[in-house]
Amino acid sequence: MIYFDSPIRRLWIAYYKYSQPLNWDYQGAGFNIPPWDVFTVHQFTGSDMDRNMVNTTKEGWLKMANPNDVAVNLRYSARTKSNIIATLPAGSTIKYDAFSRHAGYVWIRQPRENGYGYMAVRDTKTNQPFGKFE
Repeated sequence: MIYFDSPIRRLWIAYYKYSQPLNWDYQGAGFNIPPWDVFTVHQFTGSDMDRNMVNTTKEGWLKMANPNDVAVNLRYSARTKSNIIATLPAGSTIKYDAFSRHAGYVWIRQPRENGYGYMAVRDTKTNQPFGKFE
Protein backbone atom coordinates (compact mmCIF):
# COMPACT_ATOMS: atom_id res chain seq x y z
CA MET A 1 0.00 0.00 0.00
CA ILE A 2 1.25 3.46 -0.84
CA TYR A 3 -0.36 6.61 0.53
CA PHE A 4 0.48 9.96 -1.01
CA ASP A 5 -0.94 13.24 0.24
CA SER A 6 -0.22 15.95 -2.32
CA PRO A 7 -0.56 19.19 -0.29
CA ILE A 8 2.27 18.20 2.04
CA ARG A 9 4.08 15.81 -0.34
CA ARG A 10 4.46 12.92 2.06
CA LEU A 11 4.80 9.26 1.13
CA TRP A 12 3.83 6.41 3.45
CA ILE A 13 4.75 2.88 2.40
CA ALA A 14 3.28 -0.18 4.13
CA TYR A 15 5.28 -3.17 2.91
CA TYR A 16 4.95 -6.08 5.33
CA LYS A 17 6.78 -8.83 3.43
CA TYR A 18 10.06 -7.11 4.24
CA SER A 19 11.61 -8.31 7.49
CA GLN A 20 14.36 -6.77 9.56
CA PRO A 21 16.64 -8.52 12.08
CA LEU A 22 15.86 -8.33 15.80
CA ASN A 23 17.80 -5.09 16.23
CA TRP A 24 17.07 -1.48 15.20
CA ASP A 25 19.79 -1.39 12.54
CA TYR A 26 17.59 -0.30 9.63
CA GLN A 27 18.45 -2.09 6.36
CA GLY A 28 16.48 0.16 3.99
CA ALA A 29 13.19 -0.19 2.18
CA GLY A 30 14.50 -2.75 -0.32
CA PHE A 31 12.82 -1.15 -3.34
CA ASN A 32 12.82 2.11 -5.29
CA ILE A 33 10.22 4.83 -4.74
CA PRO A 34 10.55 7.21 -7.74
CA PRO A 35 9.50 9.91 -8.34
CA TRP A 36 10.07 10.57 -4.62
CA ASP A 37 13.61 10.98 -3.31
CA VAL A 38 12.68 9.76 0.16
CA PHE A 39 9.70 8.22 1.92
CA THR A 40 8.16 9.78 5.00
CA VAL A 41 7.15 6.54 6.73
CA HIS A 42 8.13 2.95 5.89
CA GLN A 43 6.00 0.52 7.86
CA PHE A 44 7.25 -3.08 7.85
CA THR A 45 7.32 -6.30 9.84
CA GLY A 46 10.34 -6.96 11.98
CA SER A 47 11.09 -10.45 13.23
CA ASP A 48 9.47 -9.70 16.56
CA MET A 49 7.11 -6.75 15.89
CA ASP A 50 5.77 -4.30 13.34
CA ARG A 51 8.05 -1.31 12.95
CA ASN A 52 8.06 2.14 11.35
CA MET A 53 11.02 4.04 9.95
CA VAL A 54 10.21 7.75 9.81
CA ASN A 55 12.20 10.28 7.75
CA THR A 56 11.18 13.58 9.29
CA THR A 57 11.79 15.87 12.24
CA LYS A 58 9.53 16.29 15.26
CA GLU A 59 8.13 19.44 13.64
CA GLY A 60 7.52 17.58 10.37
CA TRP A 61 5.74 14.78 12.20
CA LEU A 62 3.51 17.25 14.05
CA LYS A 63 2.66 18.95 10.75
CA MET A 64 1.60 15.59 9.28
CA ALA A 65 -0.34 14.67 12.42
CA ASN A 66 -2.14 18.04 12.33
CA PRO A 67 -2.41 18.88 8.62
CA ASN A 68 -5.01 21.58 9.23
CA ASP A 69 -2.71 23.38 11.65
CA VAL A 70 -0.98 25.48 8.99
CA ALA A 71 -0.61 29.13 8.10
CA VAL A 72 -2.79 30.39 5.24
CA ASN A 73 -2.19 33.25 2.80
CA LEU A 74 -4.67 36.10 2.49
CA ARG A 75 -4.51 37.47 -1.08
CA TYR A 76 -5.67 40.51 -3.06
CA SER A 77 -7.72 38.31 -5.42
CA ALA A 78 -9.01 34.74 -5.44
CA ARG A 79 -6.08 33.33 -7.43
CA THR A 80 -2.99 31.51 -6.15
CA LYS A 81 -0.75 33.82 -8.22
CA SER A 82 -2.27 36.94 -6.65
CA ASN A 83 -0.08 39.01 -4.33
CA ILE A 84 -0.25 38.13 -0.64
CA ILE A 85 -1.72 40.69 1.76
CA ALA A 86 -0.73 38.69 4.86
CA THR A 87 0.08 35.17 6.01
CA LEU A 88 -2.25 34.30 8.84
CA PRO A 89 -0.84 31.93 11.47
CA ALA A 90 -2.48 28.63 12.37
CA GLY A 91 -5.32 29.15 14.80
CA SER A 92 -6.38 32.53 13.34
CA THR A 93 -10.09 33.29 13.25
CA ILE A 94 -11.29 34.70 9.94
CA LYS A 95 -14.69 36.27 9.40
CA TYR A 96 -15.92 36.09 5.80
CA ASP A 97 -18.97 37.24 3.91
CA ALA A 98 -18.90 35.15 0.70
CA PHE A 99 -17.30 32.12 -0.90
CA SER A 100 -16.55 30.87 -4.41
CA ARG A 101 -15.60 27.46 -5.78
CA HIS A 102 -13.16 27.80 -8.69
CA ALA A 103 -9.63 27.11 -9.95
CA GLY A 104 -9.30 23.99 -7.78
CA TYR A 105 -10.14 25.69 -4.48
CA VAL A 106 -12.96 26.99 -2.35
CA TRP A 107 -12.17 30.66 -1.69
CA ILE A 108 -13.61 32.86 1.03
CA ARG A 109 -13.85 36.64 0.88
CA GLN A 110 -12.87 38.67 3.93
CA PRO A 111 -14.14 42.28 4.18
CA ARG A 112 -11.24 44.64 4.89
CA GLU A 113 -10.95 48.37 5.45
CA ASN A 114 -9.87 49.03 1.84
CA GLY A 115 -11.81 46.31 0.03
CA TYR A 116 -11.54 42.54 0.34
CA GLY A 117 -9.02 39.79 0.97
CA TYR A 118 -9.34 36.27 -0.44
CA MET A 119 -8.22 32.97 0.99
CA ALA A 120 -8.19 29.41 -0.37
CA VAL A 121 -9.75 27.26 2.34
CA ARG A 122 -10.45 23.90 0.69
CA ASP A 123 -9.08 21.73 -2.12
CA THR A 124 -11.98 21.00 -4.51
CA LYS A 125 -10.48 17.73 -5.76
CA THR A 126 -10.02 16.10 -2.34
CA ASN A 127 -12.48 18.28 -0.41
CA GLN A 128 -9.71 18.58 2.21
CA PRO A 129 -10.11 21.77 4.27
CA PHE A 130 -7.07 23.90 5.07
CA GLY A 131 -8.48 24.80 8.47
CA LYS A 132 -11.33 24.22 10.88
CA PHE A 133 -14.77 25.71 10.31
CA GLU A 134 -17.21 26.39 13.14
